[in-house]
Formats: sequence, C-alpha cells, structure tokens
Amino acid sequence: MNQPGRGSSRTLCAFLLLFIVTGVGAGMGSLGASPRENHAEPENGIRPHEALVIESVSRYGRQALPEDALENRRIAGSWQTPREGDTVRTPRGEEMTWRRLEAEEPGRFSDAALRGGYALFTLERDAPESRVLRVSGHSMVRVNGEPRVGDLYQKGYVALPIELRAGTNEILVHAVRGSITIALEEPRSPVQMEFGDVTDPDLLIGETDHGEAAIVVLNNTGEWLDDISLVASEGRGARTRTRLPAIGPFAQRKVPFRIPGVPVDVEREVELTLHLRDGRDQVVDTGSLPLRTRRPDQSHRRTFRSEIDGSLQYYAVQPATRMKQAESQADAEPPLPPGLVLSLHGASVEASSQANSYEPRPWAHIVAPTNRRPFGFDWEDWGRIDAMEVLEIAERKLDPDPARRYLTGHSMGGHGTWQIGVHYPDRFAAIGPSASWISFWSYTGAAVYDDDHPHEAMLNRAVSPSDTLALETNLARLAVYILHGDQDESVPVEQARIMRERLGRFHANFSYYERPGAGHWWGSQCMDWPPMFEMFERERRTPPEERDRIDFTTATPGISASADWVTIHAPQAWLKPARVRLKRDGEKGFISGETDNVSRLAIDLVGLEEGEPISMELDSATLDRIDWPGGGTLFLERDAADDSWAVVGPFDPQEKGPLRAGLFKSAFNHHMVFVIGTQGTPEENAWAFQKARYDAETFWYRGNGAVDIVADVDFEASVD
Repeated sequence: MNQPGRGSSRTLCAFLLLFIVTGVGAGMGSLGASPRENHAEPENGIRPHEALVIESVSRYGRQALPEDALENRRIAGSWQTPREGDTVRTPRGEEMTWRRLEAEEPGRFSDAALRGGYALFTLERDAPESRVLRVSGHSMVRVNGEPRVGDLYQKGYVALPIELRAGTNEILVHAVRGSITIALEEPRSPVQMEFGDVTDPDLLIGETDHGEAAIVVLNNTGEWLDDISLVASEGRGARTRTRLPAIGPFAQRKVPFRIPGVPVDVEREVELTLHLRDGRDQVVDTGSLPLRTRRPDQSHRRTFRSEIDGSLQYYAVQPATRMKQAESQADAEPPLPPGLVLSLHGASVEASSQANSYEPRPWAHIVAPTNRRPFGFDWEDWGRIDAMEVLEIAERKLDPDPARRYLTGHSMGGHGTWQIGVHYPDRFAAIGPSASWISFWSYTGAAVYDDDHPHEAMLNRAVSPSDTLALETNLARLAVYILHGDQDESVPVEQARIMRERLGRFHANFSYYERPGAGHWWGSQCMDWPPMFEMFERERRTPPEERDRIDFTTATPGISASADWVTIHAPQAWLKPARVRLKRDGEKGFISGETDNVSRLAIDLVGLEEGEPISMELDSATLDRIDWPGGGTLFLERDAADDSWAVVGPFDPQEKGPLRAGLFKSAFNHHMVFVIGTQGTPEENAWAFQKARYDAETFWYRGNGAVDIVADVDFEASVD
C-alpha cells in the first residue's frame, strides 16, 4: 500500500487513528449475506431488484460508545453469513429477523427496516472489475467488508470507486432514512471528475483574480495516482494548470484548482472546460463547469483555503449598499465605513441562501460562512473555527468599521450565535440568536455523565466547551436580542425562555421577543428582523484600550483565551471554567481583581500611561511598582504552594497554553495527515489503508474536508 514517490506535505502524523465525527454511526465490521442475485443492468448501471434486510440492531445517538449487534459479532469473531429467517439479538434485548425486500423500482427501496437497519446485496462476477457505486440514504456501506462513506443526508453526490472481485461480492448498506437508492455504474474513465459536489466562487465584474474552485475526482484503478493535473480553460484563451494531490487506489478526493484569470465586464455565465491529464500529458477525462458572474454590489460567493486542512470552503456576502453620508458626518474625512454582520445558517441551509435572506443595508455588510456543510458541526469545533476564519477574511476584504461588528443566526445558527458569542465576547458589539437552542444537553438529549465517576468526569471535561450556560457571564458585555416563535415545532420556545431567565439574573442590555403564533420558520423576517437590526445599528463595540473592566471565562484556552487586554494562558484544572474579573485605573496605573481556576495570566498594558510603574492587587496579593516590561505585556504566574502571584518572563510556548491546549481533537485542526502502516501482513496493510480511506471520505462528506494519506515509508515529518 505504499504511495510511490510522495512525501508528506503536512507536519502532523495521525497513525491509524479512529477518526470520530459527531453522529457517525457504524463501526468497522465486515458483514455478508446471501439473498439470490436479481439485478437489472441497463445502460445506466446495475440497479438491484431485491435485498436482504434487517431492522435496527444498533443503539446510537450523541454518546461516546455506540452499540451495534452485528459489529459486536464481527469483533468477537462469531459472525456468520445470514440467511433469510436468521435472527439477531439487539443491545436492547430484542430479536430482529433477516427478510427479503423487493424494490419499488430497480435500485430504489423503502421500508421500516431501512430506518436504522441494514440492507444487503450480492453480485456474481466472472472476473474482477471496477465500478462506481452510488448509494444514498445511509450512514455507511461495506463492499466486500471494506467500509465506505455513507450519504446520510441523501444529497445524491456520493460516488465511490470500488473493485468487484471474481465470484460473489457483498454490498452491505447501513440505512438511516427509511429509503435508499443504489446503482453500480461502469466508470467513464480510469480517472474521472464528478460535478455533484462543487465548491466555487462567483466571478466578480471588474476582477480577474477569481481564486479557486474544487471538484471531486475518482480514482477507478487499483494504483496510487500521484501525477495527475487538472487544466482549466475558458473560450477566450485563459488557462491554468493545477497538479492534484495523490489519490489512493479506488478512492476519491475533492481537489481545488485555480480558476483562469477570465476578464469579466458584463453579467454572463462563464463555462470552464476541465481536462484531467496524466503524467504523459494525455487527457483522461473532460468536463465543464459553469460559473456565475456578479457585480461586486450584488450578493455573491467567495472561496478560501481553510487553515484547518487546506480544503476549499466558501462564504457568501450581501454587500452594504452605497451609503449616503449623513449630514452630521458631512465634514468627516473619510466617511464611516459600513459595519459587518456575521450570519450563521441553520441546518440544511446553504450560506448563499442565508445571505440572500437579508435586504441590503447601507450601514453593514452581511457575511455568511458555511459551517463547512449545510449541516456541518452545529457551529462548534470545525464549524466554529471556519466561522472565525471567515470573519477575519471578510474583515481584510471588506475593511468594515471594527466598532460595528455583530453576530446572528437562525436555528442551528442561533445555537452557533450563543456558542461563538460566549467564546469570543470581545469580537462583537451585539448578538441576535433566532429560534436558537442552547446546548446538546438542553436540546438534543446528549448523554449526561456523572462527575463522581472518574471516567465519566473525563468525558464531561472533554465536552465542556459545548456547555453554553457555563460561560453565560461572558454575554454581559454584549447587547443581546433573543427572537423566537412561540409555536416553534423544531426548537421549543422553552430554549429561548431559559436564556431569558438566565440573562435576567445579571444582564443589563438584552431584548426578548416571542412572535405570537409563529413556528420555526416564518419567512425571512425571522432572521432579517427589523427591531433586531435596529438594535445592531445602535450598538458599538468598545475598543480594548477604552474598556476598564473585564469579566471573562474560558472553558479552555485552546478555544478562547483572550478578551480585550487579558489572556488566560493556563487554568489550574484543565477543561474546567477559568475566570478573571479585573478592573484598571489608567491614571493611577493600578489593576485589581480576582481569578478563579487560573494559574498563568497575561495582561496587555494598553490603556495605561507608558513608562510609569504599575501596581496590582490580584486575589488579595499586592504587587507594587512593577516596571514596564518589554513589549508591554505583563506575565503573571500563580505559585501552587501558597496561591500567591508573581511577575515572570514570557511563557514558554512549549508549555500547555492557547496553542497547546491538550484536547485530542485539536490535533485535527492543523492540516492532519493519515499515515498508514505498510510493514505488516497484507491483511493488516490493507486494513490500514481502508480505514484511512474511510476516515478521509467521512471528513469530506461531513466537513467538506481534505486529508492526505501517506505511507509510513514516505512520511517525512520535516516536510511542510
């Protein structure tokens, strides 16, 4: 399974990792069955007429360890190929029976068993051959025991290169939606492009640098492909050539490529011609990709490379309309720039649709990130990171007024508004969650663990950043507008009422409105709500040098360490809330306050008179006449023996801190690489590649992500 001639292009090694993504169901078992073969093979491929099915034998959900009776049999070594009438005892103690199911039409099946159960198909072949497998409505599929990614949300764009062997082939589908479609098509070419899942920008009139787009490429061969290029051209002669990353045997990968510098001067559709070329510069596949053109003052899409994994993501912009200068600003030079509203979409909503739900405003740009997919990660983890990436990119591109930065979102985006708001309270002037839910515990029924049990307490700490209410005091500095329909059928209005009650205990600047008779979606007004935006327009973010009081809590410095001029570098107990409450007197050069669960702290001395000695009173400890340190940052460390504080030099970056926070999943935030073993038995080597391929496919489907797979003999940690 070596990848010939390719070294690592990243510095992080993930060796045979069990890659866990929220909500991924099935495990790693190898299953078979033997219903009689009954398939149609029209011009568009093999479409089965019947299957052997069994109702759910699993117990999944938002819990650390899902259970599956079939997977358990395989792990225990007791798996036997089922026959019609065979039974399986589930984790709930029930007995389920394998039975035959006829297709509604070739390749399409609907049945109660397909809501969490399994469907199995067999194919007989005289000789090995490659096929493109298209299945939809499932969490995972196994081809002769090899795990492949599912199409949980029935998007219809999952195309998997597979190898059928001579003899009997088994395809096991773990269905989740109550219906599945399945087809096995002949490959169009050894390497082919797929256009069902495209990430592309709009071409803006007046610009020639249009950035990148990304498509999926299939390797329908049993060899590594490491010398493939994609040539993109436009009818008037513009052309680019992009060398693609390596693609493993019978694998697929989403690949970015440069868009030619097409001059665009009118609104029109630009069609790119795409050619895949091999190492001998021979064309192996051809396709076309239409791109939309837009005026810069119209809503549009832009793409960017994520710092997480180098994948191509997009965000949408509803630009501010041309602003007429108010009379009160008539003499101002230059006029005030517009502000920026970061708007987070709900589940199944595209960022482009999110941006288009807003009327253009003269005083603010609306910017909608993607959460990496329409469902994505609930605006936590990778979704949260990409949202903040988009905020930074949009600020560079649009140059908005830094005092007028706002955050809003609907449904899942409302949850993201709470989450990003509590983690980064100094980044916004106001937030406006609509139809929002608070946390996985309050809304989705996530497992609750016992802090008295050491293992369960560890699980609690691992998910502590998701506990919105534990960080609620961070919201005190933000203006908040809570909007919810009182007949919401998807997110109960109790979620909003809980937040109203909690904020009412300490918050001095929040508004609350329940829309009488309104459900979850009551038109674009449930996002573009005039009173909320009127509140946004009034509010201003206080710059750090003018903020003399800070009350900030973090779940972990690895997610949010700073607020204004304070950075919590390390807590005393990791993954438990750490809090600082400080105030300063700039004229007197005096800082005082209290900390909870903080062991290392940095204070930026912005707002104080430079050169004058500083005094502090921290947790009843007094530090007199501290001279200004180099760089204007004061580093303080708590003595574990007597809880006293001392001024120290800059912290060692090798110690745990904001850049080294210790969460296991944070390793996946830095251009992860899957390094596979090649020194085992053929079966072990095959397993290593199959597992890495499945994990990479899963990250693509769930997070629009990209992962390099590298053989251990080719990996070089020093290669960037």
